[in-house]
Amino acid sequence: MTESSIQAYAEAAKEYLAGNVISTGLFSQIALPDVPDNIALIPINGAMTKADICGGMGTRSLSEAISQASADPSKSSIILYWESVPGGQVDGTAILADAVKAASEKKPVLSAVSGLMASAGVWVGSQSTEIYATSQTDQIGCIGVMAKLKNPATASNDIIDVVSDLSPDKNAEFKDVQILKDMYLNPVAQMFQDAVKEGRGDKLKAGDKVLTGGTFIATDAKKNGLIDGIMPFEKIVQRANYLSKKNQNKNTMSATKNIATAAEFPFKDVLAAAGVEALEPIEQGFAIKEENLTTLNARIVALNTAETSLATATARVTELEKTVAEKETAITALNATVAEYTGKPAPVVADPIATKDADPDPKAKYLTSVDAEAAKLAAEWE
Repeated sequence: MTESSIQAYAEAAKEYLAGNVISTGLFSQIALPDVPDNIALIPINGAMTKADICGGMGTRSLSEAISQASADPSKSSIILYWESVPGGQVDGTAILADAVKAASEKKPVLSAVSGLMASAGVWVGSQSTEIYATSQTDQIGCIGVMAKLKNPATASNDIIDVVSDLSPDKNAEFKDVQILKDMYLNPVAQMFQDAVKEGRGDKLKAGDKVLTGGTFIATDAKKNGLIDGIMPFEKIVQRANYLSKKNQNKNTMSATKNIATAAEFPFKDVLAAAGVEALEPIEQGFAIKEENLTTLNARIVALNTAETSLATATARVTELEKTVAEKETAITALNATVAEYTGKPAPVVADPIATKDADPDPKAKYLTSVDAEAAKLAAEWE
């Protein structure tokens, strides 16, 4: 935990044990922001302990809640809402971190920081898909391990701090209690650092004090890769919805494509045609509003439909061109026939009716012949 939080909790505990009203608000129930039904909102507030305490769930209950949300098909994403978390008990932290990691492999898990996410909180939060501060003054860090115990060198009740060798910048100065370091603090601190490095991956820019106990305001935490950005909670909700859609449809345009500037975005002409606003650059690529993504998807569907129609029309044009070619061949043949007979006299065809009328009457011809024969006989008889 952070030293300031330890002192605050210690004073609150004294007030509580004395029967006085606690005014610090450390154990009060926070008002959670509203989220859509498809998002599981899990609050983590105050000091992290294995068991449930006033005002917040312990790491055991949180692990169960995260696992249930991960398995719930009605929840497309999960938001962990970190409200003034100074760190806490080591026991149970690794289990909670594993629960977050397992959930992030199934659906987007975003961490939203409100005020403070420190020490054990960073261990767990680093396993999220992405981490965002909600204010410029939010603090993230204090990566390291320490213990408070009675001074073994004296008979008094003096409390001393024992800090891991890997966390020299965590909280206050410490005395060298090497046995405690070697047996417990150093191995746990190494696990802590490894978990953060694995969870944040290439995003983490391990510089001065990042892994050795330093705590940073949100702007610096973003610079060194402890968080992914700073945005209002409602934008984190939009981001969660976007990532869930991206997770469900791998063919949807990626808003986290690794490109340097919006000018290099390969679909910017399509975006402009769809009336989509300019993209908002973020470290991993670009963020796009949900309503604009819907518009863009509709535009893509329309383009796909137009492409199908164009293919159908092209096939029809090809068919018609073939028919035209066949007709043109037939016309060419007819033109050749016409040319062959052009300039020649038309053949004379006798009119059978006219020919019939022109022939002498067979009966008349027969009678004429008989008359001639009769005349000849008559001449001979005379």
